[in-house]
Amino acid sequence: MQKNPFVILKVSENATQQEVYEAYAELKEKYSNDRFLEGEKGKKAAKKLSEVEEAYAEAMEILKNRSFIEDTGSMYGGIAKLIKEGKLNEAQDRLDDMTVRDAEWHYYQAGIYHAKNWLNESKAQLEIAISMEPSNTKYKETLDKLLKKMNGQGAYSEPRSGYERNREDMSNAGGCTCCDFCLGFLCADACCNCLGGC
Repeated sequence: MQKNPFVILKVSENATQQEVYEAYAELKEKYSNDRFLEGEKGKKAAKKLSEVEEAYAEAMEILKNRSFIEDTGSMYGGIAKLIKEGKLNEAQDRLDDMTVRDAEWHYYQAGIYHAKNWLNESKAQLEIAISMEPSNTKYKETLDKLLKKMNGQGAYSEPRSGYERNREDMSNAGGCTCCDFCLGFLCADACCNCLGGC
């Protein structure tokens, strides 16, 4: 019978993603050092390290699939809020502070780049996220929307200067690119689930 990943990581099943990560990082450091011990102790530590790695991946998958994870329980919820508020430097600082660079990390990095209108960089980050989680439809749909926008099939199909684009984007409260961004990157995930809607 397979062990409960939360038990292996020594955390509650109600732990947040951040708590799970912190427990994992602590155990990983311990067993990473111990695996170089001689004899049976080193072998046990190497086996434990492998067990911890698998438990972490499984626990994070369980937490990601829980639809009731709130903003305070998600490593990325605060970042989603900052992006939505246009606080891109603060959002980038939070992302840069994270040691785990999973697919979701690259997804939010793509979101920051998109908000800065760095579309090629955003595309590259989405492609990394998809390569890490090929079955994630959210990433694929977001990339598809981005590619349509880049090919002139989005909300603004006629070419505009950067100044015009920025002026319109800042003054347009109805169908602004902020809302396009929200729909494309965050509505289904962070905005609707974590922030209570767009």
